[in-house]
Parts: sequence; structure tokens; C-alpha cells
Amino acid sequence: MNDKTKLLTPNIIPLPVSWESLEGQFTLQQDTVIVASGEALELAKHLAAWLKPATGLALLLQTEANENAIWFELNPKLE
Repeated sequence: MNDKTKLLTPNIIPLPVSWESLEGQFTLQQDTVIVASGEALELAKHLAAWLKPATGLALLLQTEANENAIWFELNPKLE
């Protein structure tokens, strides 16, 4: 892995299967929601609980959203 690749690789665990870096930024705000359903819902609950003391935000969990959202989806083809 070269230095440029290291800069473009997200520093999160587990590393996503795919990652797309675009121009701009994402800022957590009071109206940010976490979108998840099915088995992904438990992961989303953990994220919300982890972010609350770190940010002071009680992010809502929803099954859909148009914008200002963090999306959790599990790929059923992966084990």
C-alpha cells in the first residue's frame, strides 16, 4: 500500500467492502439520522449509543431518509 492509498483508506473497523470518497464533508447535527433495518439495526443502535457521549447528539434510528443520514446495510452475499 502506498502513501496515497493509505490517505484514501478509511480508518474504521471493520473496513467496508467498498468505499467512495467524494468532495465535501459530512457533519453530524441534531437532525442527522441513522438509517437501518433488519440485522443492520443492532449495529446502528451500537453506533448511536457510541456517538451520544462523544457528540452529545441522540441520533434517531429510521428505516429511510433522504439526506443528512448515516446508512447501514448488510450484504446478504457476504458471510
